[in-house]
Amino acid sequence: MRKVIACMVVMVVIVPTLAQSQVLQNIHINTSDTARYLEWAEKALPIIVRDSQIPSSGGVCVPTFGAEEEGDVYVYTIAQDFESLMTIDLTSPVTAREIAKIAPHRTVKARDLWSSVRRSPNVNINAGDTFSMLTLAVSTGQPDMYLTQLEAMEDGMHEAGHRDVNFLVAQVMTGEFRNHLSVRMMAPTPERLGAAMDTMQTATWARNIINNLASIRTVSQQMTINCHSYVVAQ
Repeated sequence: MRKVIACMVVMVVIVPTLAQSQVLQNIHINTSDTARYLEWAEKALPIIVRDSQIPSSGGVCVPTFGAEEEGDVYVYTIAQDFESLMTIDLTSPVTAREIAKIAPHRTVKARDLWSSVRRSPNVNINAGDTFSMLTLAVSTGQPDMYLTQLEAMEDGMHEAGHRDVNFLVAQVMTGEFRNHLSVRMMAPTPERLGAAMDTMQTATWARNIINNLASIRTVSQQMTINCHSYVVAQ
């Protein structure tokens, strides 16, 4: 699928499918030249992933609504486990050379780790795909119930004709949103994402589920983002 749109919780970046378990590094960047950063990432991320010699995927997400600050960008790397992810050496000569090309044009605001909690078998992102997301940082004392409600929402979306809409969830392991859940609702285009969001606002069954979710969660952050997948290395 060349275009994927997603609605997610926290920033996420969700993401190509590598294995049943999956972890993610999320780097929060700010830049005064987003177009330049994306051009750099398209060329540099495949080089950096190849240099790491581990099965991983990488891309960039740009907020469209709800960004903390204008110019924010999120760079993600996905791997099978933390051992693999943390062997990526950003100071290796090849990787350092690529980073040096963009360093004067960006500021690193945060680096965080995520661990997948729920993945959809319907989501398979390839290098070159684009996707968008609505992201929320959610805290809940009833994670099992929360996931059950999300399952019901996904099933309801499929029954309502949104068969291209899927949910993914990860636990944020570090940083400001540590122990929050990152939840993503995915669709193939911005228009399809918007249609699903309209259904969530207008359909009685969806409103009931949202009310159930509201009773067991606190939303700390919410935004929409457009993403670009630049590399998928198996």
